[in-house]
Amino acid sequence: MERPKGTVPLRLSLTATGAVAGLALWVIAEFLPELTQNGRAILAAATVAAGFFGPLLIMLGPLSPARAVAGAALIAAPLAILATSASMRFDTVGGFIETGHPVVAMALSAILPIPYLIAGLGPGNRWMHYPTLYQAAWEAAVRTVAALLFLGLFWLILYLSDALLQLVGIELIDWIVDIDAVPFILSGLVLGLGGAVAHELSHVLSPLLPIRLLRLMLPIVLAVTALFLAGLAFRGLGRIFGDLSIAALLIAVSAAAALLVSAAIDREDSSAVQGPMMRRATAALALILPGLAALAIYSVTERVSQYGWSPDRLAAMSAAVIMAAYGGAYALAILPGQGWMGRIRQANSGVALAALALAIAWLSPLLNPQRLAATSQVARFEAGAVPAEALDLWAIGRDWGRPGAAALDRLAAVAGGEDGAVLAERRAALEASLNRYDFETRVPPEVEEAARLALRDAMAVHPAGVELPEGFFASETPDQIARLARACDRRTPGGNPGCLAARLDLWPGRAGQEIVVFAMMTDTAVLAKVRDPQTGGALRPLQATWLSDVPRAQLEPGLIDAILAGGYRLSAPALNGLELGGDTLLLLP
Repeated sequence: MERPKGTVPLRLSLTATGAVAGLALWVIAEFLPELTQNGRAILAAATVAAGFFGPLLIMLGPLSPARAVAGAALIAAPLAILATSASMRFDTVGGFIETGHPVVAMALSAILPIPYLIAGLGPGNRWMHYPTLYQAAWEAAVRTVAALLFLGLFWLILYLSDALLQLVGIELIDWIVDIDAVPFILSGLVLGLGGAVAHELSHVLSPLLPIRLLRLMLPIVLAVTALFLAGLAFRGLGRIFGDLSIAALLIAVSAAAALLVSAAIDREDSSAVQGPMMRRATAALALILPGLAALAIYSVTERVSQYGWSPDRLAAMSAAVIMAAYGGAYALAILPGQGWMGRIRQANSGVALAALALAIAWLSPLLNPQRLAATSQVARFEAGAVPAEALDLWAIGRDWGRPGAAALDRLAAVAGGEDGAVLAERRAALEASLNRYDFETRVPPEVEEAARLALRDAMAVHPAGVELPEGFFASETPDQIARLARACDRRTPGGNPGCLAARLDLWPGRAGQEIVVFAMMTDTAVLAKVRDPQTGGALRPLQATWLSDVPRAQLEPGLIDAILAGGYRLSAPALNGLELGGDTLLLLP
């Protein structure tokens, strides 16, 4: 087959672009953090690189290099400004990125404009011409998937080749790949080359195959969603809704339904589904979409009514509203009758622009999810809808950035009486906690001290008359105290408490005696630890090692009864050790 004209320049331009993109990302990842500690500068550089080179690799081919560069710049520059300004909601860029929402918003803001730029900057400047937009979107998706598969195959072959050459002592590939910049540059180069070849074979890698396969799924999705709605009519709304995961499922199904409808109607009537049954199924699924989207909105609303707004709920509501826009537009397109496919196509391009505007709004001051969520939680507290002990202070103070910190101050200002005391106590715990689990399991100091004293009083002591020091168990965590208290509640075969502190001289060469704490962690197993005689902190765990011909697997509860009855004696084990440079190596059986 003769190579199409212009393939060599395209391959060169795309491979060079990919290599430069990989090099740029490597420089940003490796060198920029050493040059500046300003996380926002690093974020801006990374956003410019990803927002420029990603779209550029997709648009090169459908557009000339000059137009593709201009289109990529139109995406990258505003995106970097928006992302950097949005990061000011948090003290650190890491906190901003870890929420996840900005990453999704930035990805959508970079991807959604690509078909419009290809259509608008291409021949004829057909910015809103649906057949051109449809073809550009699907071809871009197919080229991207093909290039990514080629990249994965390249690395698989490279690693297999390296393994093969190492069998004969040749480590050339391993040596080359170990150069820090090489994997980045190679990945970009291969990705660009794969995209170039995919564009050359666009007549072979047509979107027709995935579109036709999607059409086969339409009747199945229609049947499942119809059964779901029918079952919902009998089951009722209240028994399944109100969970955010239900809303996410409904949004995903709605998005799948919109994709299948778009695949069925294609870019024009001549290439759309032709059979009467498939046309009716397409129309039916399009009419079901508003119901699915409405149920998603209802599910999020129920959650908000229970707990107020949070960034996650705002994200779910945003997605549900977009799906409702698709559903409403589809219903308005179908109800008049003839020509409904053409009206759905027009709606698709319009709603996609609305989704782009919403993604941009998430990065702009127009839609600050942390501020809206914090304001909602403060308002709920002021209205008495949520008590101080039920506020999610960890999310407000640690996950919602600067608006969350301001909300904590506002909550402290409006709280009074018992709520004020509870809030102050919980806020102090928040400041002292390293993670959510630590915060949620933290107990007030007076309660913790009472638990330690109760454990000290409940624990049996040997020899009789010996008292544990006041500071015993001071180094134990509340969780460890609770486990030991549960052990004390258990009973040995002799009816004694399942916990015992025995003062013994286990190390003659060490000044003073040690205290061994035995605790029934289950009804059949005892844990033993050597404790510091003053603080109760663990000195060294004792393993259940019996020096006998038939070693026992574990310490048994009867051991506590035997110690309390005096049925033991201290002895030196009959073992020899290896004296090595002043240290003794002891080998236990």
